[in-house]
Amino acid sequence: MIANLPKPRARTLRTLGPTLAEVGLVLAGAALSAWFVHLFLVATGFNPLSEVATGFGPLWAAVMLLLAVAAQLVQRLSGPAHAARARATVSLLAGVATGFATAPLAAGLRGTDQPLNTILGGDMAFRTEYVTRFASTWHLHDYTFKGLDAFYPPAWFWVAGRAAHVLSLHEPWHIMKPFSIATIGAALLLAYLLWRMSLSPAGALSAAIGSSLVLDSQVGPLKFATQAWYSPYSCFVAVTGAAWVAAVLYTLRVPTRHPRARLVFLGLVGAGLALCYYLLFLILAVVVIALALAPSDNRSRVLRQVGALFAGIALLTAVFWIPLIQALAHGAASQGGFVRPDFLHVFVGIGRPIALAVLALVVIGALALTLSAPASQAVAGVLVGGVAYQLVSVATLVFANNQLQPHRAVTMMWASFGAGVGVAIDGFRSDSGLGRLLQPPLPRVFGTMAAVVAVPAVFVIGSTLGSDLASGPFSREAHERPALAQSRTMSSFITSTTGKRPNQLTIVAGDRALLVTKPYYGFLPLRARYAHPEAHLAQRIGVLRAAARCPDAACTARTLENSKFGRIDALVLARSFGMLRIQTQLDRFPEPVPIAITFRQKLFPPAFWVRRRIGGYKVLVLRSMTISRHPPPLPIPRSRRGAGRACARSGRGSTARSTGSGRCRAPHRPRSGSTAKLLST
Repeated sequence: MIANLPKPRARTLRTLGPTLAEVGLVLAGAALSAWFVHLFLVATGFNPLSEVATGFGPLWAAVMLLLAVAAQLVQRLSGPAHAARARATVSLLAGVATGFATAPLAAGLRGTDQPLNTILGGDMAFRTEYVTRFASTWHLHDYTFKGLDAFYPPAWFWVAGRAAHVLSLHEPWHIMKPFSIATIGAALLLAYLLWRMSLSPAGALSAAIGSSLVLDSQVGPLKFATQAWYSPYSCFVAVTGAAWVAAVLYTLRVPTRHPRARLVFLGLVGAGLALCYYLLFLILAVVVIALALAPSDNRSRVLRQVGALFAGIALLTAVFWIPLIQALAHGAASQGGFVRPDFLHVFVGIGRPIALAVLALVVIGALALTLSAPASQAVAGVLVGGVAYQLVSVATLVFANNQLQPHRAVTMMWASFGAGVGVAIDGFRSDSGLGRLLQPPLPRVFGTMAAVVAVPAVFVIGSTLGSDLASGPFSREAHERPALAQSRTMSSFITSTTGKRPNQLTIVAGDRALLVTKPYYGFLPLRARYAHPEAHLAQRIGVLRAAARCPDAACTARTLENSKFGRIDALVLARSFGMLRIQTQLDRFPEPVPIAITFRQKLFPPAFWVRRRIGGYKVLVLRSMTISRHPPPLPIPRSRRGAGRACARSGRGSTARSTGSGRCRAPHRPRSGSTAKLLST
């Protein structure tokens, strides 16, 4: 149907990209549609745990495709005299699509304050820990270790953490759910604005909607996460990446008004994408450079502009990548040691799911016919770059035991296939490229056939994605709220005992919720795979083992206080058959090695530690050395003060198992109103 309509004059509709008025309409439409989605979910009482919740996906995919079709109809039925009205209408539709894009995840997380898979589930634990860190500081610090700079792409987590700080959230993890939902809408919005710099309004909206619908869902065991929006920061780059490349190429090759301003804007966006997930941005950068070298006309001018663009991006992101390179030079990355079956294969789009294979074939053929257009070259370049990146990752995994997160590149390929339909429709010209081989009525015939095949394929993939977000395994898991009361009690005890804030303390935490929900610095990581390249995890484990082997309490306290990695202020150890234990991991390929370190309870007497038993854990707060050498007398009867001081010096507390008389034990029995309650075990 769309292919049979007269094609508008692209120059009239594309012109200089979106105007400020159009951007305003997009934002207004996004706000109204997001508000409508919220009211609709509340009014209907949608339950993501019900048996019929999966039906949300097909309905959502149908609405999104209708918006894309409506934009094409409005643009093609409007004459040159009504081009401005057509742009305004499509801009409003783009805003509506931005709000509606968030509907599946908003529906799936309705009734819970948790993000996908909860804040403690899988990789969400270290992501929440990262947000918690940035809620306490605007500096780019590592999420776990004190004194180390951030090594994981920080942009998404930094913005989320600072938003939690501005909103004065008592526990920063509460920002995870709304920020994840908002990221989906922001990705479609930015994709539309970028595509709008190289395509007509309808083509830009079709490409943006396609890239938001064609994303991978969760398949297989939850250990191997395949759900695209489970990693919102990398998926954001995947959805917008091809649009950024297309906007850069169009600005470099086609004369436009204010080209420098456009390049500055694209440089800022590129810096943001690099800080969101730099591995995917490296693919985009290589594609831009390769395509900039291709044309022979004005090559020197284009290369100068490309050099200036990436020099600006490198300068803007230097605060992150310079410390990162230094860390990699002096340490070893551990994330690349994670292996799953698909990391040894190269995805090209052909195979399963069938709908994606069909779409890939249609898009590859359509791009071949429109390859002379910069936008088509951008999509094709990203697809080829994604395949090449996977090959490099397989090589590094086989020969260096270190993969390059190839599943992120696969997600970007999915999104690029989704954008390819709108790009090809907008870029077809019967007087250029392979389009000259098709004489009327062949363009209409092939266009109709492509639409008939591609649109249902996009609908099937989008339906699966929508159902997965609205009622998939990660969304259902988000309704199993983790118990955090015990962790709050532990944190309250540690901070009240030390008189310091969490971000001033380093702890060994057997309860990892402490590191996730509070900005403590950890002496050990949540998992070996999450450790900073310069963490020197084996040496940290060696410190704890040395403390556990100490012959007396003074040695243990001295070892933990004078560690080369800094003072350990508190320990949260699991109680196990009269012993205290901490479990951690040592990084090895292909699986980390579990490590258990056991301490004798007599190594932590009250003379050196303030102790409290909370649930299945013993919380131990290290006294300062000045207090450790001269422990204060506990409240005792005046007549027995001398005996009490002697007992304090000998390190005996209320739990001492000495066979001596009660003279040394009685003074330590907790009394009503006595501060000796802090020493209860």
